[in-house]
Amino acid sequence: MQIWVKDIQMKPTMISALVAALLISAPTHAALQDRDIDKNGQIDAFYDTTLNITWLRNANMNGEMTWHEASTWAANLEFGGFSDWRLPEVSQSCDGYNCQSSEMGHLWYVDLGNVPDSFKPGSFINMVQYGYWTGSTVQGKDWWGNDLVWQFLTNGGYQRTYYAFVGQHAIAVRDGDVLQAVPEPETYAMFLAGLGLIGGVARRHKLQQRSA
Repeated sequence: MQIWVKDIQMKPTMISALVAALLISAPTHAALQDRDIDKNGQIDAFYDTTLNITWLRNANMNGEMTWHEASTWAANLEFGGFSDWRLPEVSQSCDGYNCQSSEMGHLWYVDLGNVPDSFKPGSFINMVQYGYWTGSTVQGKDWWGNDLVWQFLTNGGYQRTYYAFVGQHAIAVRDGDVLQAVPEPETYAMFLAGLGLIGGVARRHKLQQRSA
């Protein structure tokens, strides 16, 4: 396909739109991407491109904890220069299996490809077949005055509410990517081609203005 530019006149806003379109049209890859946060040559986190969150690879860094202990641990965790870690959230409208709308459910069923009652931890380390705390609390208390919190069970793949005083495990997550997006080679090629086209159009337009 040939593109003729001799009769094209582009305003700055059109140029910006073209550049944005070139970047948006660049190939993207979904699912989990490896991240070496502390630059020691070892993978220590995974970036979920769909939910735009980063999981710590060690899925059992601190052992069994009550929910209050797990919340404090996540809030005070500093790793790789980041201190904004937290417990994952769940969709409280879903109780049971296949709750893929929650962060834990999406990780378990979509990213790791589990089905109910399967246990495929992927490349996570120290993940156990047990209950994992989430950051989603239940308003109020039960009949005996106990706090209730949502948990996700990796030994079945379902989520439910549970007593906050029980010892469970925890995995840390943070919003966003730990790295700035780096364009892939295809992106650079498209971007440079677009800049070349824009430069040619701009020069022709400038010459036309001078000869007018």
